[in-house]
Amino acid sequence: MKMKMIKKILHSIDIQFILYGCLIWFVGCASFKTISPGYIDDEFLDYYEYYQDLKLKYINKDIRPNISIYFKSLERPSVGRCVVYYSGDRYIEIDPKHWYNSTKTERWIIFLHEMGHCDLNRGHDDPETVMQSYVVDLLKFTDNEEYFVEELFGVTEKVPSFFKVDDSDKFMYIVDKGIVFLDE
Repeated sequence: MKMKMIKKILHSIDIQFILYGCLIWFVGCASFKTISPGYIDDEFLDYYEYYQDLKLKYINKDIRPNISIYFKSLERPSVGRCVVYYSGDRYIEIDPKHWYNSTKTERWIIFLHEMGHCDLNRGHDDPETVMQSYVVDLLKFTDNEEYFVEELFGVTEKVPSFFKVDDSDKFMYIVDKGIVFLDE
C-alpha cells in the first residue's frame, strides 16, 4: 500500500520542478560572493586612482586594467594575491585583517605590490623593490618612495642611498631593474 502511494506521488510531481526548486534554494541561500570583472571595493578606490595617476606620469599610459580588487580572508602568511584566469580576468584579493591592522604606508606598499603583479605582470624581484616577496622596510620606503615607485614602473636609473657597497674596489649601477657590481 505504501509503495503504491509513493509511486503515485512521484508520478504526479515533475522531477524537474523539484530539481529547479532545489537549485533556486541553494543559490538563494548560499553565502558565496560573486565578484564581477572590474569591481573595486570602495576601500581601494583612492589607492587605485593614485596608482593610475603615477602610471600615466611614469609610463604615459592611461590604460585602465580590468582588475577587480576586493577583500578576502587569506591563509597566513599571505597578505594579498593576484589571481589571473585563462579568460584574462584579473583579481586582487587583500586580507582584511592584515589591511586594517596596517599603517597607511604599509597599505600603499601592499597595493603597489599586488598591482605590480596584476597590472604590470611583475614577479617577485630582488630585495629593495616593492616586488620583493617579503615586507619592504617602512623607513626605507618612506625615505625613498620616489625610487620605489619609479622602479616599479621601470623608469629609474638612480641608485638609492640605502644600497651599501663594500669597501672593495667595486662600484654598482642599475641595469634592467637589478643591481650589478663591476670591477673598475
